[in-house]
Amino acid sequence: MSERDQKIPPGYRKNDIGIIPEDWEVKRLGEICFPSNKRINPKTSEVNYKCIELENITPETGRLIGYSYLRDSKSEKTLFLKGSVLFGKLRPYLRKYFLPNFEGVCSTEVWVLIPKDNIESGYLYYLVQTDRIISSANQSIGTKMPRAEWNIVGSTYVPLPPLSEQRAIARVLSDFDRLIESLDRLIEKKKLIKKGAMQLLLTGKKRLPGFKGEWVRKRLGEVLKYEQPAKYIVKNTDYLETGFVPVLTPGKTFILGYTDEKEGIYRDVPVIIFDDFTTASKYVDFPFKVKSSAMKILNLKDENNDLKFIYEKMQL
Repeated sequence: MSERDQKIPPGYRKNDIGIIPEDWEVKRLGEICFPSNKRINPKTSEVNYKCIELENITPETGRLIGYSYLRDSKSEKTLFLKGSVLFGKLRPYLRKYFLPNFEGVCSTEVWVLIPKDNIESGYLYYLVQTDRIISSANQSIGTKMPRAEWNIVGSTYVPLPPLSEQRAIARVLSDFDRLIESLDRLIEKKKLIKKGAMQLLLTGKKRLPGFKGEWVRKRLGEVLKYEQPAKYIVKNTDYLETGFVPVLTPGKTFILGYTDEKEGIYRDVPVIIFDDFTTASKYVDFPFKVKSSAMKILNLKDENNDLKFIYEKMQL
């Protein structure tokens, strides 16, 4: 059922952004906050602030995983205060957010959003993570490193509850973030356990029950063949959020986006994609296209070997 066909429940009303409670307002983002332009020069600053870069923030959960100091930087930075909301401008960093509980500085490619009166910073922090804001920010300008424009993002209409409800919503969502962080820590612990098991099992130091005999030594090139990916490179790099087939890179990002291109799809899976520069690799068991030729597609020379086993060996 579309929203148009939905009945409006008691206590709610319908407007241009959807069905919202009657006591909520609708305002432009720029009416409830503004980006700070307070800049700091490392050479002249009298305070050695903590310096946050976007790569030090985990995507979507906004967890800080490290920082440097202002005097380690050679470029101008933007000052932020406790309660500001940090939000990446560059398209690759649009899902990087941070709600600091201390003063510091960050890249000038980060918006430092200052909430206006009667706006809860925690509510603003979660508000800029919504699809409505991200969609506006995706209307980036520039080709080499597209960045969002405040006159577009700031003009986006957003729902605004009373201050007390803003605070309540922020507390609930913050509880979810803490749960996610605890699960992330558990996952990291399990990864370390797996890594230890890999060191034992993949080197033969520990054998599984029922297996005997000696292992043989072979070079990687004796068991794997490679193919250059030129004919599988995507033509249009304006990737879709969903689409016909994923576009891959062997790096940490792995799935860059999706394309609806029907030609030049690699289908002879499973394979290993291997980055020529970083030596990163990924095991792939679904059809795909690739970003560039700076990688190889690896497959078995002998079907008597197991590709997933060889991939795991490559991770040691």
